[in-house]
Parts: sequence; C-alpha cells; structure tokens
Amino acid sequence: MDDNTHIVTPDEGQLARILEGTVHEWAGGLDFPRYAQVQRAVLGSPESAGRFRFRALVDERRQVLCSLKAYRLAALWGGRAIPALGIGAVYTPPALRGRGFASALVRAVLDEERQGGARAALLFSDIGAAFYRRLGFARVPTSVVDVPVGALPEAPGARDIGFAELDQAAQVLAARPVGDAFAVARTVPTVRLLVARLSRTIEAHGVPTGPVGALAPRGAALWVGFPGRGLTLLDLYAEDDASRAALLARARAAAERLQCAKVSAWTVAGAAPFEGTRTRKTAVAMIAGIGADGPRRALLTGLDHF
Repeated sequence: MDDNTHIVTPDEGQLARILEGTVHEWAGGLDFPRYAQVQRAVLGSPESAGRFRFRALVDERRQVLCSLKAYRLAALWGGRAIPALGIGAVYTPPALRGRGFASALVRAVLDEERQGGARAALLFSDIGAAFYRRLGFARVPTSVVDVPVGALPEAPGARDIGFAELDQAAQVLAARPVGDAFAVARTVPTVRLLVARLSRTIEAHGVPTGPVGALAPRGAALWVGFPGRGLTLLDLYAEDDASRAALLARARAAAERLQCAKVSAWTVAGAAPFEGTRTRKTAVAMIAGIGADGPRRALLTGLDHF
C-alpha cells in the first residue's frame, strides 16, 4: 500500500457501492434489493458480532479500490486450536483492476489478523490458484460427489433439527478427529454464523428454511436445499454405521420434500463412503500459514465454503 491508501471497515455509503459492484458476481439469482438485504442482515446479526465484517482498501477520497469479507474463525491444525482468518468475496471494480489493489488489501488484512493472533488463513478461489499462490497460499484438494436421492438409505434413528438446535449439532460435529490436518473448528458460534448466512440467502429466494439438519444417537448432519435444484450436505459426522445411515435417510427425506433429484456433498473423513467422487474444480480451497508454512492437508466441508 502507498501513503494515499488505507484499510477501513466500510461505512454505509461504501458498503452500498461494494454491494452494487458484487451483485452480479455473488447474488446467486437474487435481485439487488434482496441481495443487499441479506448482506446487511448477516452483518447485523448476533452471530456476526466480532466474527464477520467487510474490509476495504480506500484512497484519500475514500473511494473503494477493493473489498473483501473477513471471518474470524477458530481452527484446528496439527492437533491444536488456533485462531484463523477466512477470506471471501475479494472484489475490485473492473475499471480499477490490474493495479495491485487486491494484493495490497489481502496482504494488509493478513497482517492485521496476524497481529491479532491468527495463525492461518483460508479462502476459496474462483479465479484459479496462481493469484493467491503469489500471496503465500497453497492449494489443498477437496473432493465432491453427487448422489441420486434414490441411492441414499432409508433408515430410522435420526430426527430433523432447526436453527434452535444447532448448538447440539455443533457439539457432535466438533468430535470429528482431524489429526494433523487443518479444519475449521465446529464451535457453536462458527456453526451458527455459517448456517445463518446460508439460511438468510434461502429465505430471500422465498423458500422456507425448514429443517437445517438432523441428529442421530452418535452423529449429526447439516444441509441446505433449493426446490428442484438439489440438496447440499454441508457437513456430516457419525461415529457408527447406523447413525450415518439414519442421517443420510433424513437428508434423503429433505431432498424428496424439496423435489430434488440429487444430494451433493464434499467428502471428508467420517462421511458416507460414496462412489464417484471427483476433485473440486471450482471454488478452489487454499490455505496459508500466517507467518509460517501453511498446511498441506485439510478436512473441509461445504459448511466452510464462504
């Protein structure tokens, strides 16, 4: 950064310009009023307090040169708990691209979060890996699978849950062993933030949220679905085959209610042993150690995709 630029949390006018610029990138089919309403609702929610904010690079006239979303996360890495940074929605207005503003902003945010104690950073790149590799990030593989609804089991033993029971689901998901891999910790605040963000987006499409997951005696699952388009299994952890089958049965029932033909999932340790997995080609997962070498192995699920 030069002396004429600095980092800010956008004010209302700056945020409006950021949202006007990003609506065509990340609105997911929402018109601008509904997209802006969702973003402001998430920013103002109790789940976001101290955990989620926009950061922007501005010039001396307070013009926004580049912006991003910053998530303060708890993470596990090498068998220990660490503070981590999640980066999303890095955006430079088209007329200002190619001048190094995005690099400057990402580096500045990494630096300020390192000073605040963060030891790793996670993002999902839609522009390939090369740009973020120059900033110290390394690609980590993630696998995905699409399963026809009819291929999922029908088994008893699990019950649907709503937002009010996310705390219980988070506690179960937190039990997944991760070894020396990097993983976003399933703390109650983090799970509430990530699910609330997705739920508000669904509601903005006019779709009632319905159950957000299921609990089994020894497992939990979270999902999000759109009628006719598909259900995404955000996370699933089960300690035994019976609990896994019961959770997948509830996901199947949710998909059938929404008239979805398939269930999609990122495959991680402890999830169902689906066939036909493939390496994820879009939203490339990348991780950097802040001030140290980054991890080369990670356990990430769809819940972590911000």
